[in-house]
Parts: sequence; structure tokens; C-alpha cells
Amino acid sequence: HPNIIAASSYELSPSKLAAMTPNKLQSLLQPHFPPSTSSQSYELPNIQRRCELLKELGDGLMRNHDGSALSMISKANRSADALVRIILDSFPGFRDYVDTSDIPNTTSGWETAKSSPTVIHFYKRAQIAVADIWAALGRCQPEFTPFADSESPYKQLH
Repeated sequence: HPNIIAASSYELSPSKLAAMTPNKLQSLLQPHFPPSTSSQSYELPNIQRRCELLKELGDGLMRNHDGSALSMISKANRSADALVRIILDSFPGFRDYVDTSDIPNTTSGWETAKSSPTVIHFYKRAQIAVADIWAALGRCQPEFTPFADSESPYKQLH
């Protein structure tokens, strides 16, 4: 089937993201880096962590959404809030929170962290992802704001 062949050959397909290596990521992005001199090439900062997150994205799409970002988006039924929850449940790298009880912040205890009274959730990564998806699809911006320094905290005070 031509779509299967096209999807598997696409460098950013979920299966290829799940198998991403630092060398592969560096070579994919190299043409977009600043020009390098003969003695020095541009190294992508935090490349190992970036690869871990890309692998997580590919794995999550394949495991939870039939390998399709569109399938994931459709599960939200046009709800930005629902898509944020789907992203949080599918991709641990989007779970930005801090535990005020000084217990190490790990992704292994997500079920506990979701309801812990000592955990403060920000969800900004997931909200920014949803805002970007909505913009890419030509939709209106969701109700939440994508920036922590926005006016919403001030509005909440009054």
C-alpha cells in the first residue's frame, strides 16, 4: 500500500521518531544549523534529551494512537482541554510539574502525582503544543494562554 510505504519512509514518522539517535537527529538538522567552519561544526545542545523526547513521542503515537497524530487529535473532539489531557496521558515529557514535598520529580509516579496535594501542575508544555496544533490547523486559539508571563494571573487576582 503506497501510504504505508510513504509513512515508513518519512523521516519524522512515529516509527522513525521511536528509533531516533543523536547522530540521526544531528544529520537531519545539520542543513538548518548556522554555517560551520572547517575546524568546528555546530552541535545541537541537549541532543540526548531531545532524542529521548522524540522517541517518547514516536512510541506514544504508536502505542496510544495507531501511529497517527491525526488520530490523537480526533480523539479530543475539537476540545483543547481534552487534547491537553490526551497529550499529558500519552507523553511524559509534557508533564511539567513540581512536587513541593521535595520528593524527586519522576515520570514513573504519574498516577500518584496527578492527585497529590503537594504537586503543582503547570501543563504549559502541553498547552503550547495544543496552541501550535490549533494554529497549524487554522483554528482559533484555545482559551488558555501559551505563556507563563501572560495577563491571566493578573486577571485572576481581580
